[in-house]
Amino acid sequence: MSAAVTERETSTNLVIASEQTFFNDAQQAALVQMGLGDAPRGDIEAFFHQAKRSGLDPFARQIYMIARRSKVNGQWVTKYTIQTSIDGFRVIRDRKNTFRGMEEHWCGKDGVWRDVWLENEPPAAARITLYLEGFVKPVTAVARYDEYVPLKDGRPTGQWGKMPALMTSKVAEALALRKAYPQDFSGLYTADEMAQADNGPRAQSVPPQPAPEPEPETVEGELVGENPAPSFDVEAWASRIADAASVDELRSVWEDAQREQVLSEPVDAIGTPLSAMIQRRKARLQERA
Repeated sequence: MSAAVTERETSTNLVIASEQTFFNDAQQAALVQMGLGDAPRGDIEAFFHQAKRSGLDPFARQIYMIARRSKVNGQWVTKYTIQTSIDGFRVIRDRKNTFRGMEEHWCGKDGVWRDVWLENEPPAAARITLYLEGFVKPVTAVARYDEYVPLKDGRPTGQWGKMPALMTSKVAEALALRKAYPQDFSGLYTADEMAQADNGPRAQSVPPQPAPEPEPETVEGELVGENPAPSFDVEAWASRIADAASVDELRSVWEDAQREQVLSEPVDAIGTPLSAMIQRRKARLQERA
């Protein structure tokens, strides 16, 4: 009985035959029912090519085409993307007859890999390792959660909000299979990989820049540029500088200011540091000598 069911399934008008070069009438009617009636002929041609090349069934949703609205030169246009399910990827994988097993791990922000994810928060990344006959080493791929999660109003949508560990793992599995078999998977992407395509541009976090350090000043071979002291009496320091009658007395003022870490404190509205005031006083004293 199962053989009869198989025969009926393989003889329907929706099965793509080996001699076909485009969808037949029945298949095109089914594409219309699937929402592709307005798709341009070129996109449908590309869809047929990928379905034929991959051997995946578009009418069993192993491979499908989805329309997305995007802006091009300020105008909204419809772009069609060919996608598959992870089951479609596994169909191609099993046809290769080289699959010997798979390991999956998840890690949090601590970078520690675990073979089961039990946290309430999403994992930071998932890692898939494929064991394939004929490969010298296992094939490994890592998918970061934040690079693939689809968002709406800043919140994960669909299954990503319910099963983030599983969804991230499925993306990593697709990446590993594409890495292992580029000829078979080239141009094919799973819906899980493409779900984030509707997100807006990813915000780039810019770390706060530290305030620039004051340029060091050199007096008599000494390097300065210290941090300011908690309190700073401009008038008192200006008076000490003006009262200095020699370079030696001025050096004492300099050393006190250096010890109290006020050499870089501003002494006027344009931010002139105390060190500059001392240097100017020193220059005048040397002119008189």
